[in-house]
Amino acid sequence: CLHMFCLRFLRFFDRCNGRSPSVGWELEAFARQAASLPNVDFQGFMTMAPFNAEPFRIAAIFELLKLTRDELEGKLNRQLPILSMGMSGDFEIAARHGSTLVRVGSLIFGAR
Repeated sequence: CLHMFCLRFLRFFDRCNGRSPSVGWELEAFARQAASLPNVDFQGFMTMAPFNAEPFRIAAIFELLKLTRDELEGKLNRQLPILSMGMSGDFEIAARHGSTLVRVGSLIFGAR
């Protein structure tokens, strides 16, 4: 059996602006489908904040994903332990909002 680390990336900042009310439904539908696949080990979600967004807006995006994940864990009756949120410029905000995986390559290796 092949287990894949699977993350679903969605543009949560659109929902924060009120432009995508179906994001919660989309995530639930995706999570149900991914969880039903025998060779996919669905572990959680990934999002990115808009580049140069205000810290309060970044926090709202990360908090929305965390709350959505928490709700889906109950609906799906399964743990979704991975929240991949935060990059070199906003990883501290992400950590405060429950990120379990951050991408900080620029901090380690420098800008491209």
